[in-house]
Amino acid sequence: MDVFSFKGVKHPLVNRESALLQVIEAFQASHLCDEQGFSGVQRPHVSIAPQMYGSGKSTFGQSFQTFVSMNKEFLLHYLGKMGLPGIAKGDNIGERSLDALLNETLYVVLNLLDVPDGNRFQTTLFEWISKEALAQFPNGADLLSQVLSCIGSPKEWFQKLLQVTKKRYLYLFIDEIEALEDDKFTMFKELMVTQGANRVHNVYCSFFGVLSTILTQPFVICVLAGRSDAVVTSQRDALTSPVMLSFLRLDPFSEATVKYFIQNTTYDNEPILKVLFPSHPEGHDWFFKQVYDYTGGVPYYVVHVLNELRKTCESWNSFCDLSEDEMKEKIENVAPNLLVTLSRMTPESMIVFSSMLLASIFEFRIPKREILFGGLGTGSYPEYVLDIANHFGFYYVSCSRNELEEASRIPVRGRNETYFKLVFPKIVLKHIQSRYWNIPPFRFICSLFSSISRLDSPSSRGFKFEIIFTLILYVRWCFCSKLGELSIFRHSFIEHISIESAKTIGSLKVDPIPNYVPAFS
Repeated sequence: MDVFSFKGVKHPLVNRESALLQVIEAFQASHLCDEQGFSGVQRPHVSIAPQMYGSGKSTFGQSFQTFVSMNKEFLLHYLGKMGLPGIAKGDNIGERSLDALLNETLYVVLNLLDVPDGNRFQTTLFEWISKEALAQFPNGADLLSQVLSCIGSPKEWFQKLLQVTKKRYLYLFIDEIEALEDDKFTMFKELMVTQGANRVHNVYCSFFGVLSTILTQPFVICVLAGRSDAVVTSQRDALTSPVMLSFLRLDPFSEATVKYFIQNTTYDNEPILKVLFPSHPEGHDWFFKQVYDYTGGVPYYVVHVLNELRKTCESWNSFCDLSEDEMKEKIENVAPNLLVTLSRMTPESMIVFSSMLLASIFEFRIPKREILFGGLGTGSYPEYVLDIANHFGFYYVSCSRNELEEASRIPVRGRNETYFKLVFPKIVLKHIQSRYWNIPPFRFICSLFSSISRLDSPSSRGFKFEIIFTLILYVRWCFCSKLGELSIFRHSFIEHISIESAKTIGSLKVDPIPNYVPAFS
């Protein structure tokens, strides 16, 4: 079992088969190859993981080669049908393609927070990639001088890099791309070219322009990660970009995966469950569920909660072998150490945040075409829910269009449609309630749901339906008045309420909830 360490605690490396396949599909889409595997000119596809901190995007990017090894059988079957760019079609194409990923690929990991000093970004990037790639070889210094002698020509430089290393592909993972917005990158003058009114937008356009000089070479597998409000991947907004940005989905862990994760977590080579439950080292199903419910399955928060519980048990032996209720209380006292600050949010922004929170609670299913990235940093179209949700601290998981469908992709007007649900971890919600209690929409939601939890008698059911009905109206109003007309509402619980009328939307200039439920105003 592959593991990784964090703060002295060892955790299993959870398989990311779906994300692995997404990257390979994007790589295949970057090249049109003939029968011999020779590539034609094609706009390169870049896999980008814009998820919030703690979703596992860095671990995935850094461990891509390990994930390839973990999924040999799956990849062998998949690649046996299409193969990879640069691999001639014919017998054993699956085996030859898999071998290329395992043994004929240079794996390079960069973090833009550590960018070297320089004057020209293209030269600095080429040198940086060369040094990282050749550091893996015993004669790396000699090879580096050969490669850098060709740095003036992107094509010759890349060919020399693959030639001296005897490799077929370059896997390039660039983490923390939001660092491009820092002042440090002003030292690269070609990134500061004025193309529009927004400096942040300009630097990303210039960055992708430089990156494309590498990606257009045969053959590069590229994955980017980071959180930025300025990255736009809707193709109508990125037609000038030389690359295609492919959304890389990394779902939070499922409840079953959280259980597996905890069962295989150790501290000082001792299972964490034995530390927490000395009398029941196998753990309890209720404990796994409590951790999942509180963290939303977000990997970083799962690790954080386990680490905090472990430290508490080490300090106070009386906190071991707690009952279900006692453990729930301890878990819910764990504060998040990664908290998206909402300090700059206006009351209008809090309305949007509250509507997204309700959408997550009611598990609204949102089409992917409405959660492409972009909007906040560039002042672009506000319909892109995902980027705004990222800004507010939401995560997302793939889902079917409704509970009766098994697949998350269904044909819509001749194409496959992907759906997602927003997730907001309780660990974060619990610790921001006091900060934003004075904002009516947020206070309304928190008060309402604490009330609903106490209204379990048969006589309360009608009241609960009325509240839920009102909340759905509220979500629909917030999204329509603040984010534009989205088809999310065509898949909601209330189908017959018209929200398309401009007159109706225009009449709701203020928060409508007090008019419906005065007690919560």
